[in-house]
Amino acid sequence: MYQKLLFFLSFAVLLCSCAKEEGCVDLAACNFDINAEKDDGSCLFSGDECDDEDDNTVNDQINGLCNCSGDFVSLGCTDESACNYDASADVDDGSCLNPGDDCNDGNPGTINDVFNADCVCEGEIEGTISGCTDESACNYDASADEDDGSCINPGDDCNDGNTQTINDIFNANCECEGEELVSGCTDSSSCNFDAAANTENGSCVYPGDDCNDGNPGTTDDTYDENCECNGIVSSEGCVDSSACNFNPDATVDNGTCQYPGYACNDGDSSTYDDVWTNDCDCAGTPASDDDCAQNADGFTPVFFGIYADGFPDECSYEIYAQLNPEITTGNQDVTEANAINGVTFNFGSGYWTMRVNDSYGDGKLANGYYFAQCETTNGDVINLLEVPFTDGFVSETTFLIGDGLVDPSLEENY
Repeated sequence: MYQKLLFFLSFAVLLCSCAKEEGCVDLAACNFDINAEKDDGSCLFSGDECDDEDDNTVNDQINGLCNCSGDFVSLGCTDESACNYDASADVDDGSCLNPGDDCNDGNPGTINDVFNADCVCEGEIEGTISGCTDESACNYDASADEDDGSCINPGDDCNDGNTQTINDIFNANCECEGEELVSGCTDSSSCNFDAAANTENGSCVYPGDDCNDGNPGTTDDTYDENCECNGIVSSEGCVDSSACNFNPDATVDNGTCQYPGYACNDGDSSTYDDVWTNDCDCAGTPASDDDCAQNADGFTPVFFGIYADGFPDECSYEIYAQLNPEITTGNQDVTEANAINGVTFNFGSGYWTMRVNDSYGDGKLANGYYFAQCETTNGDVINLLEVPFTDGFVSETTFLIGDGLVDPSLEENY
């Protein structure tokens, strides 16, 4: 029996010796427990937030002595406009009193005690009537025996209910009336000052401001120092000073500017391909005796046609620009049998194509041909083309006039 008891006692001691003591094991904590072997999360540090359970403190935190403490506050009214404003109060406690709030003036002979505009608590003497006691006022109340500051006098502001009036006041008859609203420019230094206006509408204009003088022949219209609207008389022309035909008097560009390389007319019928030079001189290339002569407009007269057989009504002919077939002489009818049929047109420089047609499809038989000719400056004939047309429905031949400009033009029938 003794041995069993000894065994149980030894086992109990062993169990007790295995349990670890819990506490704060952080040396930096203010509640470090030197005997603790296991951290239980209870460590406290200086500056930690806490609650000291005191409603009169704020910003509670752990101090250097490991105690929770806060800053004491002063409660009171913090509204500077209140009758009981407390400059030393840190926290508003809802106790603010304002003019019009109920109070007790300590006089049992008054009722309806309230704070007045001067924050003085006063009441009405029971049985009195408050109102305007000034007999000269518009709202004088003969029954009132206590003035309540509500008196209204002539000249005081009011509202006549009319949105088209301003500066509403009570007149000498105690009627509320205003001035009729007149919008306009109220600045006497402006060009359009309106002495009758009593309401500025932003319409003022001044010397230098844009205007319209009503003259379509002027530009940049503005008010001058005399408040008259005047513009600069416009003149159309070339306003680019780098152009060969710059017009210093022009105020409106009309798209006529000419530059070196642009086509022009030097007035010399013996030249062609007239252009403005780098010095802005209009000059052309003199025609040689071997070139087709040009007329005064820079076009080359060309005589062209066909030698017909005995059936001229089967045939027609035309010349068109190779680069733009819409530029054409149109089909020319053949009327003379076994003879030359021709017409003269003026052509610009470029590649042209002559086309002949035979509706029967046999050409102009053995002697048929078509041709195009021009003359040199000395009257010599130059054959631009001469092509047999002895069979078939259609025949075409292209020829060159001048230097082969890519924009050929055709003048009306010469």
